Amino acid sequence: MGGEHDDNRSTLIKHGDHPTCFRIKENNVSDQISRTASAGEQHSQLKIAALMLLAYSLSRLIVFVATDIRFDITGLNHFWQLLDLELLKSDLIASLIHQHSQPPAFNFLVGIVLKLFPDSYTTVFSILFHLCSVTGYWFLYRTLNLRGLTTASAFLLASLFILLPSSILYENWFSYTWPIACLMCVAAYCAVQYHLTSRLLYILIFFAILSLICLTRSMFHLIYILFIACMTWLLVARQHRKVMLAIGLAATALVGSLYAKNYVMFGFFGGSSWAGMSTWKMAKCETNNLPPDILQLIRIEEFAPVGFYPSQYRELAESAPQHPTLTNSNKVNGQMNLNHLAYVNISKAYGAAASRCIKENPVKYGIKVVQAWGVFSKPSWEYFFLEQNRKKMMVYIEALSLNHLRFFLENNLLKLPKLYEFPLSSLLLIPFSLLLISVEYSLKVYETFRDSRSRERLLPDTFMVATIWYVGMVGNLMEYGENHRFRVEVGFLIFIAACVAGKELLARLRKNAPQRKT
Repeated sequence: MGGEHDDNRSTLIKHGDHPTCFRIKENNVSDQISRTASAGEQHSQLKIAALMLLAYSLSRLIVFVATDIRFDITGLNHFWQLLDLELLKSDLIASLIHQHSQPPAFNFLVGIVLKLFPDSYTTVFSILFHLCSVTGYWFLYRTLNLRGLTTASAFLLASLFILLPSSILYENWFSYTWPIACLMCVAAYCAVQYHLTSRLLYILIFFAILSLICLTRSMFHLIYILFIACMTWLLVARQHRKVMLAIGLAATALVGSLYAKNYVMFGFFGGSSWAGMSTWKMAKCETNNLPPDILQLIRIEEFAPVGFYPSQYRELAESAPQHPTLTNSNKVNGQMNLNHLAYVNISKAYGAAASRCIKENPVKYGIKVVQAWGVFSKPSWEYFFLEQNRKKMMVYIEALSLNHLRFFLENNLLKLPKLYEFPLSSLLLIPFSLLLISVEYSLKVYETFRDSRSRERLLPDTFMVATIWYVGMVGNLMEYGENHRFRVEVGFLIFIAACVAGKELLARLRKNAPQRKT
């Protein structure tokens, strides 16, 4: 019965070694077992990665052949967020410095691709977006697996998500929406890994990703990354707080440098000069309690060509730095240039009008916010810019979403009106998911402080819940019409948080269920 360990002990006694040597040898055996287990785990994960790559490739091949979906790059020539493509190719850095309409990262990517691949940029963007999908698919699986779901469950759920019509449509649509969604998934994985391993490398990558997102999408404001940095500092282990403070300050300073540049050059502190025009879309009303010049301005549709606006706004731009991104009314392809310097003050005027309307008509604005939450809850594939590809896969959408069955149940059995092209029950999925996520997170916070548990366990959930609600609140307070596209940017986070919350809630119910007597 003694076996190997007894033989080791007798050898040590013969040579008169101290008993601690035996413990050292035991530890060496334990380390060897751990390394063997780790190697086995890596081999297993490699096999799963190969299976996922095969599954993804087959699914996209079938979609490509069966539906004739192609990468839609039409937005490259007409999206307002993009600077003049000719300037991005010929004068990239100076154009980005003089950009005030949007954060610079996406325009930087576009400029680099156009410079390096002037004849094959469509193929390059398509490859990049599909690589984003593969990355999101893998890190979604890993995050679910690390959060306690079995390997099989995590694989099946991740595969379900990547097969959703919205995943297929957004990966084939040129926009920053899908890359941001996939980056958010990687950030969630890093937060989970830090919680499990306490390795600061994951926190460094986490904040690098969030900084990149803030430099891509103006909705992710400096306040957002500052809040995440503060929450992370409070939740990390005490011995890591000094390093965490340095990382958080560096990320905040990096994003803040864009805001400082815009303040010095253009007189506003933010990532985009369009905030006023966007808010006016939400809050517009009939009012006379404004200066005459603003009253004249708001009779014009927001985001109109610069020549439509009163001359004083264009005159203010004459003293600006003379760069084509600021002075050209139109891009080379004829599309209007919404980075013209006049839009800085135009947007400020719209913002002043929006603030007045909200004060005078808070109920009307509140109703609009509720409607925006309704759009936020719509199926994300209903977004109007996806129509060309969506029409090609309507059979797939109908089959996967069971629309015909749900229409029959709602309209024939329950006698509910048909208000949209999708069933009313589709509007309940997102509110229910947010409720589930929020309830489970609140319970976890309560248990953590009640039982004096390590606060590090809250870090991944705090990041996901805070980001989901941030996008919902900010997006729906300031925009109406594209809110379901905004939700896509946190789609991975909602899916991860809902799956984990469902698993933990079921475990909680089983634990508290009365035991049957045998």
